[in-house]
Amino acid sequence: MELEVGRIYPVRLCSGEIRAWRFDGRDGRGLAWWHDTETGTGFNESGVLYAWELLPEGRAMAEPWWIRVALPFPASLALPALGLGVAWLTWPQAAGAGALMLALLAGLAAWTLVEYLLHRFFMHGVEPFTAWHLQHHDRPLEPLRVPVVFSLGLVLALLGLPLLVLGPDSLAAPFSAGLLLGDVLQESVHQRLHGHELSGQWLPYLREHHAWHHFKDESLAFGTLTDFWDRCFGTCPPSARGR
Repeated sequence: MELEVGRIYPVRLCSGEIRAWRFDGRDGRGLAWWHDTETGTGFNESGVLYAWELLPEGRAMAEPWWIRVALPFPASLALPALGLGVAWLTWPQAAGAGALMLALLAGLAAWTLVEYLLHRFFMHGVEPFTAWHLQHHDRPLEPLRVPVVFSLGLVLALLGLPLLVLGPDSLAAPFSAGLLLGDVLQESVHQRLHGHELSGQWLPYLREHHAWHHFKDESLAFGTLTDFWDRCFGTCPPSARGR
């Protein structure tokens, strides 16, 4: 990539932070000199003691207009919570507690597959989903934002498709509730992986798994709540395959 003197480039640090650096040219030794527009500091590339990378300008800066109509976490949970209310209003009265619980758990398990497929094939393959999702990749420490259009469409699908397949007098409502609970859990865990101290074994492992996707290889580690589907479909990072 040919650098243009005086031009400002988007740079991603190893922490995930995005900075704007101006390229000031090369010295007699061939070392590139940069100027951080935020801190006002000038430096050459040999003095940077942490990993960083230049980002394609379109990827870092461009943002479709509809992405701006988005709710940051935790406000982003409002529409899934509303969907849970709708599921409750259509709850089957004749079903036994055991059947209801099984349907709920089945929906929760099904969500982990839905999330994997959405993340892998839509957010990393279909516009405008990719443009929105790459904003998160470029600014991983900012609160998660979910476009209202995407959230509304997802909630309607999670409520409507089980009803369409299973019928009105069925366990569609608790199955949908499980899917929506999975959505709420996934957003909450995802946010926690990006900005909080973690304890136990499950969350630190998920952070390691998720960090691989962000900072090492975007074609691996698509699962947020579990690595099960990554293992099934061959997208598990090498460090986790022996576990």
